Amino acid sequence: RVVLASLKEPTPEMSEQDAAQLRYYKDIRYVASAKEVKQYDRLPESAQMNFLRQFWKGQDPTPNTPVNERLIQHLQRMTYVETNFSRTNTEEPIDTDRGRVYITYGPPDEIERDASSSEGKPSEIWHYGRNQFIFRDSNGLGVYRLVHSTYPGEVYNPEWQLQTY
Repeated sequence: RVVLASLKEPTPEMSEQDAAQLRYYKDIRYVASAKEVKQYDRLPESAQMNFLRQFWKGQDPTPNTPVNERLIQHLQRMTYVETNFSRTNTEEPIDTDRGRVYITYGPPDEIERDASSSEGKPSEIWHYGRNQFIFRDSNGLGVYRLVHSTYPGEVYNPEWQLQTY
């Protein structure tokens, strides 16, 4: 169920799930271009919901059907990240490196987990086809930072294993 009411903010009458969906609907930073995000941020609140409706309509792979599969996929990814990734003192799960990658690229094809590497720092390697995202938990607190990726435009550091983070 997707709630896309013309509300600006969650209201006390909304269920927690509905309020979360509205928050996720409004959070387009990982799926929109930098230009679109800037345009959205510059709009007055009264115009932001209309912008979002148009944005998500443009993302719909099958616009002639009543269901927007891309929006549903986005909401599911946001929910997964909020439920499965750790919150830190300064970051919500969706603001972490793993959260950003998951929301942007979806679930990886495969995840390799190394609970105790030679340096004693847990790491995860997420595989997306031939591309990899390597995350390391440098302080052992469950906060995984992206240290290397083979995906174009992402952090590239082939000597990540040699560095102390």
